[in-house]
Amino acid sequence: MPNFSIRILRFVGRLFLASTFAIAVPPKIVKYPYVLNSIVARGIPESYANLLLISAICILVIGSVSVIFIQESIIGPLLLLVFLVPTTIIFHLNPFQSHPFFMNMGLIGGLLLALANSRSLSIDRNTLTIGSLFDFIYKRLSKLLR
Repeated sequence: MPNFSIRILRFVGRLFLASTFAIAVPPKIVKYPYVLNSIVARGIPESYANLLLISAICILVIGSVSVIFIQESIIGPLLLLVFLVPTTIIFHLNPFQSHPFFMNMGLIGGLLLALANSRSLSIDRNTLTIGSLFDFIYKRLSKLLR
């Protein structure tokens, strides 16, 4: 397949993956009090829930834009994973909601693939382990937060 076709397929794939997260932003803004109450109903104090919701909106926007437009970056998939993993645990495990849970697992898989295919992931892909991936992520995030 020509190089141009592969670039188009990668872009469309990133666009489709990120669109799932991007469409979650407007309802969180328009229905802010309702979404905030649903977080509080899960046992999270309102002051934390407010911070979490504002953070979620920012993470969704930055992560979606990064996944779509910055192919080389690991920031977009990482941010969306930071949003999606806790969200799945908090909202879909207790009580267990199989359909949303497995849809989120599919999205987590897509984000892990995007992360693994990132050219900026400077780990030897032949010896990639979970430990080395978390170590790499920790080092990159530490550099960003300095």
